[in-house]
Amino acid sequence: MAVAIWSLASAVTGFVTGAITLGLARLCVGASETAMFPVASKIIGHNFISSDRGKAIGIVWSGARIGQAVTPILIAYLMSLWNWRVAFIMTGLAGLLWCVAWYFYYREPENVIVEKTMEKKIPWKGLLTNRVTLGLVIANFFQGWTMWFFLTWVPSYLVMERGFSIIKMGIFASIPWVVGMFAQNLMGWFSDWMIKKGIPITKARKYAIIFCHLLGASAIGVGFVDDPMMAVLCLTISMAGEASAGTLIWVLIAEVAPPQFETSLGGIVSASGALAGIVSPVITGILVSATGNFQLALIIAGSMLLLAAATIFWVVPDLKPLVLTNDVSTRAEGESV
Repeated sequence: MAVAIWSLASAVTGFVTGAITLGLARLCVGASETAMFPVASKIIGHNFISSDRGKAIGIVWSGARIGQAVTPILIAYLMSLWNWRVAFIMTGLAGLLWCVAWYFYYREPENVIVEKTMEKKIPWKGLLTNRVTLGLVIANFFQGWTMWFFLTWVPSYLVMERGFSIIKMGIFASIPWVVGMFAQNLMGWFSDWMIKKGIPITKARKYAIIFCHLLGASAIGVGFVDDPMMAVLCLTISMAGEASAGTLIWVLIAEVAPPQFETSLGGIVSASGALAGIVSPVITGILVSATGNFQLALIIAGSMLLLAAATIFWVVPDLKPLVLTNDVSTRAEGESV
């Protein structure tokens, strides 16, 4: 249902006639797309054991990176051939085709008991006041800031600051997402491999995501290089790190999510990323307008990933499934939070 609404809203965007209708269409897009990551994380949690979740989430999230890689080229082509309206309409139609395929293909695994969740009270207090949730929310906001900077401003950066044509921008803006697709699968596999080698889950997951955050912080150096190709290389390294961290943060959610409330926890964490999606593009635009270049915006984008790494290291405790009872959150072994 969420993807159907998203697809219709995307297609309707191609027919808008003013700022109000455009805003309403994009609000529907933003509201409906939020179901994707929490539900996908829950599905993976049901189908895979802990030591295989990194690979599984990496593969699933590859779809997002493939889309982000193909989109700049496809949209640039459609805009050069027709106009931006056709691009939105085509995107919406593609989403509706996916809905048909998912409806007829997906089945719950036999070992999952479908419960009447409406009869269960969601322990919001326990979820919202837990240190694990707090750490993941903060880290996801910092990381989301950089991701949305990449999504909304990198094409403009390549055109405005590096002098790329629209077609050239489409090609080079897609390269970092392709590299990110392979990187996130590699890091997901590596994190799983460490667990199978006997390394504790906390170290295997947290050290991997911190390394990816530090790698992504290379965005700080993009504004200081003169060669456009070196700038693309630095962006590629940074976006690969951010993409890998984006995958692993959902692995962390799958590791700690309490049974039956996986999507509730995922929704809380995802909301912080959505908040970053609201403020990051706007503040970036203000900074670019005020300074006349992207240097400060790039420094902030890279620094956000350093803050995300620090949050994962110092705020997020050991990764153990949460136990939520009577709206009170405790660690699995009974440790007070």
